[in-house]
Amino acid sequence: MVVPAVPEIIEEEIESAVDSRNESLPSLRELGPPDLVHLVKQSIKSGNKQSGVYHHVTGIDASSSASLAAYVNTIIYSPNDKSSKVISGLYCCYNAFSRLDMRVEVKIPGGVESYCIDERGDKRVASDALWMETFLCGVLRAYAYADDGGGESIKKIIGVRRFDPITSTEMEHKFLDAAERLFFKGPQLGSEPEVQVPNIASNHLTTGLISYIHTTGRYTSGINLFEKLRTRDLEVSSLLARVMISADEEVQAVKLLHDAIAKLPMDYSLLDCQATFCQSKGRLDWALECAKRGVTAAPSEFGTWARLAEVYVGLEQWDLALLTLNSCPMFTYNDKDFPRMPEPAHVLLPVLRESILDEIDEPTNYDGDQVHQSLRKLHAAGYKGTFLKAYSLLTEITAKIGWDQLLRVRSQVFVMEEEYRSEKQTGSSQNVSNPNASTVALRGTPSPVINGNTKPEGHTNGDTDSQADDEETLHEKHTSPKSPFSPPNSATIVDSSIEKPEHSITPGSCQIGQRLHLGCSSCFRPQIHPVPQQAPLRALARQPLHGTVRRSAHLHNMANRYGAGSIREQRLS
Repeated sequence: MVVPAVPEIIEEEIESAVDSRNESLPSLRELGPPDLVHLVKQSIKSGNKQSGVYHHVTGIDASSSASLAAYVNTIIYSPNDKSSKVISGLYCCYNAFSRLDMRVEVKIPGGVESYCIDERGDKRVASDALWMETFLCGVLRAYAYADDGGGESIKKIIGVRRFDPITSTEMEHKFLDAAERLFFKGPQLGSEPEVQVPNIASNHLTTGLISYIHTTGRYTSGINLFEKLRTRDLEVSSLLARVMISADEEVQAVKLLHDAIAKLPMDYSLLDCQATFCQSKGRLDWALECAKRGVTAAPSEFGTWARLAEVYVGLEQWDLALLTLNSCPMFTYNDKDFPRMPEPAHVLLPVLRESILDEIDEPTNYDGDQVHQSLRKLHAAGYKGTFLKAYSLLTEITAKIGWDQLLRVRSQVFVMEEEYRSEKQTGSSQNVSNPNASTVALRGTPSPVINGNTKPEGHTNGDTDSQADDEETLHEKHTSPKSPFSPPNSATIVDSSIEKPEHSITPGSCQIGQRLHLGCSSCFRPQIHPVPQQAPLRALARQPLHGTVRRSAHLHNMANRYGAGSIREQRLS
């Protein structure tokens, strides 16, 4: 049996890696970096020469200080290194629940000392409750930093040893027991980048539990765990249903979802689980209704909008899929808490001779002239989080209908920047009322309005009367002589199909334009402009903040600046 060697990263200055870890503690926001093992070695030939080496490790049992000290002792008394001896060792393991760094220090000669360091660098006493939290965080980190085949975690962490955190039934019971006790503290650990607000059903603890259950196939243990937790909080039903579906207990899962949604009709995790199940069974019509309800329950979450876009793609409703994709809330990607270490003096990564291949180790040089110039600066490789998911949906649409058809659908749905500028230069002043993209995506059928003469679908006389009442009330407020800020010439009531508000600035008072600008007294004179008759106050209040913008000049400039689209109801002549 080949004894695995230990990677060694030699420091420029002794304990510089520990100091760097101490400085990074206040900035940690999620599960924290992998465990750090720091050793101080002394040369056997020259007794006064000391050096500091370290490496990272995941999957070590951190339930007590004795288990961490045992790992350090295995490295101290390793027979591989015969040119130096270890005089001290330090094991650092981060507790993400209490925001503490647990330390076990082994000195030779001497003893073992265990303590913890807070964000300010102060020492604290390590209790049994803290060690239980540290053990659970260690198992979750082992699955979070596991190599998924992409190589991203390997590139960002140098010199890391990975161990299986659960190797026996006894260790599994200890892990599930700790997860049951600390389950409702899970939102403190953060969540995946696609989730905006961590909750009981979406956080790193639940992600680690689901990952362990699916990897090992221990569905019975997972069902028993979530059954116990469901008696304390009904929101756990979505996790239990997912495990039941994976365990091929779909009938029980459907009954569970039905009963849970009847009690929690606005729980988007349950609705998303139901929509996913309907998708897997090919019932996209049922999945569409569940996805719409999920968006209504959590309009600020990316996952609900992405699920609705996937359903529209499956139904081949490309215009609504683009509208939904355009309405998705995008979040800034926050990477994992990878360690930030100083530049090492030397790195020793032991590799077995049987695994060395010159074709892999030697860097591959490609000829840049063989790559087309337009393909050299593609940004898709740098997308992560919500941007990567949205780009994946867009490429899926392109793969199904082709690039040319995608451009045609886009031109039918959105008004692009170049088109708006050309229409603006022609001086077109027609008023076209644009619905909100999010509302159209949820409703599924846009209601066109042609030149203000045709009523949209679902537009009743009651709506017309209420709109006229709002406009008349607003007109009376603007033309009332009691208002101290009323303009000299207020707008008069005109035909409802044509919007003709009078300018508050006369042609002779400002020659620069209709936008506000410095140095013009007319622009900064307090005025109250009448609301356009096709946009009453009630309609403006119903517009969501994340929707598309209307066809006014300054709002279109904001849309062009931030990349938001505007729904096309008809082309301006």
